[in-house]
Order: sequence, then C-alpha cells, then structure tokens
Amino acid sequence: MVGEHPELVRGIVKATLHGLKDTLANPDKAFEVSLKYAPEAGKDENQIKTNKAVFDEVLKLWRAKESELGLSDPRSWGKAVKFMEKAGLINKHVDPKSCYTNEFVK
Repeated sequence: MVGEHPELVRGIVKATLHGLKDTLANPDKAFEVSLKYAPEAGKDENQIKTNKAVFDEVLKLWRAKESELGLSDPRSWGKAVKFMEKAGLINKHVDPKSCYTNEFVK
C-alpha cells in the first residue's frame, strides 16, 4: 500500500498525527475512549491495568524528540518488543525495524 498509494498514506499519517496530538494532550481520556471501541481490553481490573501499561509505553514510541511528533525511535521500539515478549504479549521475536517507518512523517 505504501508504494502503491503514497498520497493516501500521507493523508492517513496526517490524520493519525492529529489524533496523536489529542492523545498526548490527554492520555487518560484517550485510553477511556479506546475502551469504548475495544471493550474486550477492559474486561476486568487486571486487564485494564495491563492494557493501560501497554498503552502508556506505546505512546512513548511515537516521538524520537519533542519537536518531532510521530517519529519512531528505533531504540524505543526495541524496548517495546522486549517488554511485550517479557509480558507474554508476543510469543516470538519481532524485528523492531519491521514495526514502523518514519518515511511519511518527515
């Protein structure tokens, strides 16, 4: 899709960054809203606690520096993969470089 429809991808990235700004401005509200669309993520208090921890960690991945909203930092993705492996959220190693691209944010 990226190679075939780059303008569509740019539009999606622009909309995503708009939502990300709102999410970073009020992460607790964003998590609350996300549970409305993925209620299975909040079946019980333990699940809510785990998913909120994942949510909070993922938010850190969206910026390499304060001035570069949306850029993904390769080291942060490496930490996230290790976290998800350790937490049992993924059962095989994932190459962090396969999880993101900064091509459309720059």
